[in-house]
Amino acid sequence: MKNLFHRLLPIAAGVALGLLMSFPPDVLGLPPAVRNVAAFLLTLVLLLAFCVWVVARSLPESPRWTPVAEDRLTATMEPLVARYEKAGFARFGPPLELDIKPRALVVPLTHERVPAYGTIFRTTTVPARTQHDIVSLLMPGGTLTTVPSAEAAVLTTTPGSYVQALPGADVDTLLAHHEAALAHLARRGCHARRAAPEAFQREYNAAIARARQHFFTRPVRHALQVLWRVSRKTTPYLGPLEDQELGRLAAALGPDAVSPR
Repeated sequence: MKNLFHRLLPIAAGVALGLLMSFPPDVLGLPPAVRNVAAFLLTLVLLLAFCVWVVARSLPESPRWTPVAEDRLTATMEPLVARYEKAGFARFGPPLELDIKPRALVVPLTHERVPAYGTIFRTTTVPARTQHDIVSLLMPGGTLTTVPSAEAAVLTTTPGSYVQALPGADVDTLLAHHEAALAHLARRGCHARRAAPEAFQREYNAAIARARQHFFTRPVRHALQVLWRVSRKTTPYLGPLEDQELGRLAAALGPDAVSPR
């Protein structure tokens, strides 16, 4: 019942905020123009507060993992598992339920050659979504994450962590770009640690804790960034890591500093 509440709350909040914007209440006898501006500002404040609350619930301090039966895997998860296995990943252990709000079903994998985890997860949001990513642990800390959509990369990265968002990429393409980014980082002296099955839950929880701590260093700024990226369906982490860094360098130096290839 509690999970149903967390699943439906974003929909209810969206409807309430939409009604507030469309039909601002007549309070204190304010003129219509002033009332509309006040309703807009109030909606923005409430939206920011709701965004902070949602992120806090999705990044709990100490999430719990619970093994579940194989029959919990959905029809959208099983083909993804097969594609990851074909790309050289192997499952370890049963599916896991992650106690975030709302809860998620997770299938963890490790690659036979690349120091990387694969994770396939099914949210219990309304509507439910199946997502996946490839993650490597970097020394001395931080992560490299490669995802197939911009919406999976709306949070600002923590210091020492990197994200590649490659919308629409298949598993083989994600893995190829992930390996290329690992090689790029290795040339700079940043190496990946072994992806150990026995350390998966501990490492995942540590990454969640770092993301939570970083978000709450500047919660309003980070919430605004999330809302902007979600509304625009974009992220600053689009494309391969090396291309991202070249793009930032070109933007910093100016349009005439980098010659076209």
